[in-house]
Amino acid sequence: TEIVDDKRNTVLSNAVLANNVELVRVLGFAGCNTAHTNADNLTPLEIAKKATPRNLPLIKVLEAQIKNAELQSLIKTKKSQLTIEEVNSALKNGANINEPIANKNT
Repeated sequence: TEIVDDKRNTVLSNAVLANNVELVRVLGFAGCNTAHTNADNLTPLEIAKKATPRNLPLIKVLEAQIKNAELQSLIKTKKSQLTIEEVNSALKNGANINEPIANKNT
């Protein structure tokens, strides 16, 4: 469960609203939920895409975080059953195998 404000925006959503690319990057590394929707039913990526002017570096950071989260989810759920084809597919879709994985235990 993430902490939200009165508009159901998370810290990540508010970093996007503030157009703060570096904070968005750090929050992504920390494992913030990129799929959370606010009161307007918008994810952080959708908020960024609706912004005027659009911040393309911010959008690219969010898109990369989503792709890397998908790869991390595959690794966690499939474990030893993960196939090379699944990894290659995730990498072709833009996941970065060298991206740090959030470790909430340390």
